[in-house]
Amino acid sequence: MQAQSILQGTPDAFVEANRITVEQSSYPMGPIAYPWGFPLLLAPILALFGLNLLALKIVGALSYLLFLFVLWRAFRRVHTAPGFLFLVALFALNPTLLEFSDHILSDLPFLLISTLCIVLIQEVVVQKHRIFSQLLDLALIGAGIAFAFLIRTNGILLLITLGLSQLVSHCQKRSESRHLNATTEARRGSASESDPLRSITMKSVVVQVVPYIVFFTIAVWSLFLPDGGMSQASQVGSISAGMIVDHLRTYLVLPASFFTGVPFLLRLLVYGASIPLAIAGAARRYRSDYSAMIYAALTLLLYIFWPSVQGIRFLFPILPFYLSWAVSGLEALSDRGPAAVERRLWKALCYVPVSAVILFFGLSAGHAICRNIGNDEVLPGPFTTTSQELFSFLSSHTESDSTIIFFKPRVMRLMTGRQSVSVNATEQIFRGDYLCIYLRVDARSQLPASEVESLLAQGVTQLIYTNHDFAVYRLTRRPEELSPLPSSLRTCLRSTPSCAGWFGQSAGPLVSTYTASA
Repeated sequence: MQAQSILQGTPDAFVEANRITVEQSSYPMGPIAYPWGFPLLLAPILALFGLNLLALKIVGALSYLLFLFVLWRAFRRVHTAPGFLFLVALFALNPTLLEFSDHILSDLPFLLISTLCIVLIQEVVVQKHRIFSQLLDLALIGAGIAFAFLIRTNGILLLITLGLSQLVSHCQKRSESRHLNATTEARRGSASESDPLRSITMKSVVVQVVPYIVFFTIAVWSLFLPDGGMSQASQVGSISAGMIVDHLRTYLVLPASFFTGVPFLLRLLVYGASIPLAIAGAARRYRSDYSAMIYAALTLLLYIFWPSVQGIRFLFPILPFYLSWAVSGLEALSDRGPAAVERRLWKALCYVPVSAVILFFGLSAGHAICRNIGNDEVLPGPFTTTSQELFSFLSSHTESDSTIIFFKPRVMRLMTGRQSVSVNATEQIFRGDYLCIYLRVDARSQLPASEVESLLAQGVTQLIYTNHDFAVYRLTRRPEELSPLPSSLRTCLRSTPSCAGWFGQSAGPLVSTYTASA
């Protein structure tokens, strides 16, 4: 819907409609507006193909492929040939990432851009390599960080990482300069009066500020789009010491789910073994990889203090570097032993478990491919036949300014153009004009069946449509406007055939035979 509002030039109207959905629902379901970068990526595809799921998934799938390309280009000089192939295979065949490529979410685009930004910072700022020119390289870093920030707000951590990396790099340069001067003067037998700060010129300062200028130049356009308020950031104040401890424990264990596809006990062993290997690998590469270490620390710190936990997808941006450090630790371990025979044994001891993990990943991926090829069924959701029939009925038989109560209110608004809220308490049902009940077992966050029957029996609701998966009621009068029904009549109403459609026995539009006058 945010992408649609960009195409239609109505982002303000979207935010106001979504504000009603979020604030009038029984529970907070997310921010009023997400960052606009990902909707901007979806907008061209939406303009060309409409609401086509396969087309919209191209953004995530393409981001995943480009991420693998960045991984291939960035780490091939860091590792030995086996270690490098291990690293790429762990991501290319990873069941968790492959599964995420099937989602229309911002996680994989952000993984791509954040990884690229850290790689560029380490190449240009830390190692002083030139890709094009110093000015253009720094401008590319600023542009990359700006796009990351537009996709996910925590992309601002990349800007902080850049600043800290520049500071550490400058301190290293001063330290090396002082050491060189001290060595030179010691040979000459005289004291040096040179000051490394004298080498800092206005031109060098301006050059180092280039990425920040580019960042703010690109990011400033988001100020012209509504942000929906601080609906999630405002919850940070509710964090407690107990929550911080729980989050710390969660994020220490969570990376084990990266190895999904490996048998559970082996998965825990592999993850447990990767921790000391990653520490050892990071210790070997701290002079060249401190930017990635800063970024990983900032990311973990942010999510430890963030009110909600969203699973391993929050950790995607730091996993490439964590696994690379683990592979470096593995490479160091495999080179042990003075004799060639001992080194071969160590290599076998190190490489066989990793090969087994990759084999499990490949088998899991192959199984998923076979399952997808053989699957001709649309999974429960807004694109099943019953859902499409429901949305068609509501679009043509309800008022354009009406509000529909539904457990997936944003989906309802997307598919019908009607305002929608999610309500799971009887006293809140008159926040809407119609009540739509999902009848499948995976229903959640809606009124219980017993309460819906009671409202129908009291004449508060009138059944106007039903199919195998849904029942729609028009809200008529408030409960307090009606006198209580006798228990015998209430029992009779529950058993009458006119209510059978609620349970999915009949298909197509159905008008309830019960009215208040009956």
